[in-house]
Amino acid sequence: MCVVALLLLNILLMASQLQYHGYKIGYMIGIYSEPAEQYWPHFEEIFFICDFIFALLFTVEMLIRLCHIRCLAFCKQWLNWIDVIVVISSWVELLATALPISPTFLRMLRLGKLLRALRVVKMSRILESLQLLLKCISASVKILFWSLVLLMIIQCSAGMTISYMVSDFMTDPDIDEERKFQVFRYYGTFSKTLLTMFEVLFANWAPACRVLMDNVAEWYSSVFIVYRCFIGFAVLNVVTAVFVQSTMKVAQADEEFVAAEKQRAQEAYRHKLTNFFKQVDSSGDGKLDFKEFTDLLENPKLQVWLAQLDIETTDLKGLFQMLDDGDGEISLEEFETGLMRMKGYARSFDLNKIDRHMRKLHLKAALASNPSFESEPS
Repeated sequence: MCVVALLLLNILLMASQLQYHGYKIGYMIGIYSEPAEQYWPHFEEIFFICDFIFALLFTVEMLIRLCHIRCLAFCKQWLNWIDVIVVISSWVELLATALPISPTFLRMLRLGKLLRALRVVKMSRILESLQLLLKCISASVKILFWSLVLLMIIQCSAGMTISYMVSDFMTDPDIDEERKFQVFRYYGTFSKTLLTMFEVLFANWAPACRVLMDNVAEWYSSVFIVYRCFIGFAVLNVVTAVFVQSTMKVAQADEEFVAAEKQRAQEAYRHKLTNFFKQVDSSGDGKLDFKEFTDLLENPKLQVWLAQLDIETTDLKGLFQMLDDGDGEISLEEFETGLMRMKGYARSFDLNKIDRHMRKLHLKAALASNPSFESEPS
């Protein structure tokens, strides 16, 4: 968890450095009237000190891990090599400020620190949801590729159709040049047309539509309305549904995630049973006798609570006998273990166990009544 906090603080520092760098550029090109030092005084020194501290922390953390798992095991894990690259780039950035190296190259070295985010993702116990999300994205790459191919074909076809339709308008010598220029900005070349079609689909489609309505013909509004309804609602919703289905399949097939979810559900259910036990245990001695157990019949709230725990029974005496080990009292451990086994449908293991037990009882009864009885092999 400390590594996650350290990474987030480092990203915050990098964002602050970029903001300061933007102030410097704005002052150089005349957007800001005062230099960056005026907005954030002494921040050059603060940034250098913070970079040094982060570089030192990253180095110490890597050396501790190197000493803990030994050199050979350290080199076998590719994530450790990312840490080595991050540490080296951090020190190069600090030590190379006085050398004739491009400042842009030094700033790009800072982005190498973001590679440590890969290690955070591998911490499945801390960020299970993030890890599952990345697995789903990875599994959806093939669907993403074919979705982009489909959208590209549709966008190119629609864009080229509109571009060819307005080409006569743009070449007509009798039409005002300003009007032709407005249309050309959106549909003059293939690259302009393709960008326009993606703006129509994902961004503000009104300007691309109105430039044709105002300069070419008003019936283009019907074209764009039909296009938006067909592509924006039908095709994109189908693609989204396919992505959701793929994500659900990956989540259900992820054994670690399913096991973790099942464990969390069991822990939550056990916690509910503990609270229920404390409510029923009116004496507070940590055990339930039959009198305390029968109070369930007189307390509607406890009856509802019992139903919420997926335990439906009208025979409290029978339930008490099943939970009790024979001493006339039910401990918390007996209560939790017994009810967790009774929750939900009967398992095939439990049914088979009962069947085997009944076979043994039948055999003993037969042998007791007829010593010469021979049992059939089971």
